[in-house]
Amino acid sequence: MSIQPKPMKILDRQPKCLCVEDDPDILFVITTILKETGVECILAQDAEQALKAFQENDFDLVLCDIAMPGLSGLELMGKVRSRANEVPFIFVTGLSDAAFVIRAVRLGAVDFIEKPFKSDDFKKSVRRALAIEEKRLQIVDVIKRLGAAGFEREMQQLESYFVQMSMLRGSSERL
Repeated sequence: MSIQPKPMKILDRQPKCLCVEDDPDILFVITTILKETGVECILAQDAEQALKAFQENDFDLVLCDIAMPGLSGLELMGKVRSRANEVPFIFVTGLSDAAFVIRAVRLGAVDFIEKPFKSDDFKKSVRRALAIEEKRLQIVDVIKRLGAAGFEREMQQLESYFVQMSMLRGSSERL
């Protein structure tokens, strides 16, 4: 008798992940693991498809290759961040370039998974990123409730801190 793992949830709903990968074999492995853990997957084979998917969906996580045709994974992340979207990014890569890792962390990447990867390590990384996103969404909800309850000044201050935190993450190379 096998014990099925408990499906992942984020704010009591099924998490939605955008998987951006140009290698169909890797994409199959990633989506299989995610589906086993209860994560809905939307697929994109390049950054352009991913940007279109962002127009139609809200995502809780992006799993992204670095080297793809057209825009790189890092360029995709920059475009997503420029739209004030704080969705967590995990880069899945066969490259181990320290300069890239530093740039991606400064933009806010939450993790890097090297190909080939172990399923358990992959799942741990995804769970961590979804936990981060759930906490971010809880903070956003508290800010909204404060505003609705008449605490506009406090709400504006929290929003300001949140924006400053995001700006620091994206501009740490200037510090």
